[in-house]
Amino acid sequence: MSFFDAVDWEGKLFNGGWVAGRGGFPAVTDAATGHILGNISLASTDDLASSVIIASAAQYSWARMHPSGRAAVLRKAGSLVEEHSRVFSGWLIKEAGVPRARAELEAAVAAESLYASAASIESPTTGDGTIANTALRLTRRVPLGTVGVVAPTDYPLAVTASVVASVIADGNAAIVVAPPRVAVSGGLVLAAALDAAGLHPGVLTVLPGDTDLARELAAHPQVRGISYTGTSSGAREFALAAAENSTRAVVTPPTYSALLVAPGADVSVAVAAGVSGAFTRSDRIARGCGVHLVHESLFEVYVDQLALVADTLGVGDPANVDVVIGPLLDEAERDRVHAVVTGMVTGGARLASGGRYQGLLYRPTVLADPTGASLPPTDGDGGTVTGAIAVVVPWASPEEALELLERLGSVGFLDIVGADSTVALDFADRSAADTVTLVGGSAHAQSDDPHRDDPHRDDPHRGSLAGLGDARAGGGFWTEQRIILPVGGMSHRLP
Repeated sequence: MSFFDAVDWEGKLFNGGWVAGRGGFPAVTDAATGHILGNISLASTDDLASSVIIASAAQYSWARMHPSGRAAVLRKAGSLVEEHSRVFSGWLIKEAGVPRARAELEAAVAAESLYASAASIESPTTGDGTIANTALRLTRRVPLGTVGVVAPTDYPLAVTASVVASVIADGNAAIVVAPPRVAVSGGLVLAAALDAAGLHPGVLTVLPGDTDLARELAAHPQVRGISYTGTSSGAREFALAAAENSTRAVVTPPTYSALLVAPGADVSVAVAAGVSGAFTRSDRIARGCGVHLVHESLFEVYVDQLALVADTLGVGDPANVDVVIGPLLDEAERDRVHAVVTGMVTGGARLASGGRYQGLLYRPTVLADPTGASLPPTDGDGGTVTGAIAVVVPWASPEEALELLERLGSVGFLDIVGADSTVALDFADRSAADTVTLVGGSAHAQSDDPHRDDPHRDDPHRGSLAGLGDARAGGGFWTEQRIILPVGGMSHRLP
């Protein structure tokens, strides 16, 4: 029996303990089959208000706990996630429709986040004390207080665990608003692990709730920090709301996974990299669709071969080990994806593969856009496109390729195929990508390496925190406090 099996979580939220909320009790369903897995409890405005009071009280004692004690709790939680990784990945597979390989990555990232945050906890004093003018001057890092965390629907476990671990490691309390569709995998199961590890009651709260509740959390005067990971439009909204309230905000918009294919590249290697970046994503945290910038000399053959591979990819219930693409979360998300695809086709892109769906299962889609008119790919509201979509655009010169990259804006990963190290470094210097990987494979440099078609066999970030960006560090929800104490000649003490 896992630790989560023993938790009385059904019909509950986590607010200093497992309690029933006042916002209703919707069912948790299997994304692929629709079967009911249980019920959660939605949080109301009153639940949020009481959570802030509880968190504020708990944060005071948690912050004053010795750093080694806080680190021990985080390490214990990390070991629980690691020991029961099948529980965490299983909920992702069932509730969020995440394919097995990506679910296992998220569970590994969650455990690593807890371990990394435990290791990062330092003494409250962050600088050497100095004596000047009969005064002792100290600088120490102090937490902000209560921090709100808006959990995403994409990579819910990996991102939420990364942010929460960092926030509470610094001595803050965290209140998570988790979207109801992924409330278990995006918060409740993590709360169970931290609770079992000995976290002080009230330091972590998980409230299943919608965007309106998240807005109330960000606007609450006692919430001193907010972390948001989600759509581009949502990132702008929460950043502005935080600015109005003088609240520290870390907003993480979606990132694209981009591929640059240079002339002379081995097309089979390029296609393998393209499939990983756009469709499987079992080794990285990238939330937008895949954008493939292919030299014009290889454009048509690349599109044809990528489309052939896309047609063979298994789509269905992710509980099936052969499935690499699971269902979308709901009909609204499916309709947004389909509207984007049909809009691109109307705008001049060629549908080379996919573009159709059955229920919530959307086929991997390859769009050949000869003019690049669809970059950056956005939905009708200017939001980043999600889903298993590859947009392939040709380029003729390095300057044109860089201009296309600049138009994308937020690029999490840039894989380069068919270029030498000098060219790759030049693109890395001139692009804004977070991670640039030179993938081996040109038509003139073959090898006998049986794994050469695995584009990430040497990627040091495989199965790690790569792609989390600011979410990994929690954005630094602390401030430096300067203390000046007189040395000698003190006539009295505070009682």
